[in-house]
Amino acid sequence: MLFNSYPFILLFLPVVLAGYFWLGRRSNLAPVIWLALASITFYAIGSWQFLALLLVSIAFNYGVGHLLIVAELKASQRRAALAFGVIGDLLVLGIFKYAGFAAENINALLGTHVAVHILLPVGISFYTFTQIAFLVDAYRGQVAAYALPHYTLFVTYYPESELSDTAAFETALTDLFLGPDEGLGSVVVCVDVGIDVFLKLLEAREGGAAERLPLQDGKPYFDLIEP
Repeated sequence: MLFNSYPFILLFLPVVLAGYFWLGRRSNLAPVIWLALASITFYAIGSWQFLALLLVSIAFNYGVGHLLIVAELKASQRRAALAFGVIGDLLVLGIFKYAGFAAENINALLGTHVAVHILLPVGISFYTFTQIAFLVDAYRGQVAAYALPHYTLFVTYYPESELSDTAAFETALTDLFLGPDEGLGSVVVCVDVGIDVFLKLLEAREGGAAERLPLQDGKPYFDLIEP
């Protein structure tokens, strides 16, 4: 599902916005869970076969990050925890991205015929390096303790994951919620951006031409390509 597709414009985005505003009047945590589930759904629609890998990656990195943030570890233990998390992330990324390349080189050197066919999960580089950055920030003491729904949204928030580079955890939460301690019933930046994108996408649809649209000042651009 693309941002310039009718299902996204006419169904997915309106439902997500309506659910967010409705839940935001009733709870602080519920809107976070709602947006996280919406982001996971957005990912699953296009790459359902890799959803389990994404969820395992989130759980793994949240667990390691929790140790670095909350647990009272010695300096050597903190370094070991960071190394464990980073190596684990890079190992998974390496298997999916470079197993085929490694097999081809082994075949060329040894004259073997090992065939490795692994599909590359959508977004694996983005969410892997995003979470590595989170672990490094946690190791440096630059991250406060957050609940799992907040972390899940940080990793999976679909406009951020589709349109921008990796972001610091605290900065991302500030952008999303106007500060991690603010009530989530407030109007968040992501909703404002979503409405802006929605209106511009409709204009682009009417014009029928491909163009580059800015999300907001200082933010990245994305391509609208006529199908």
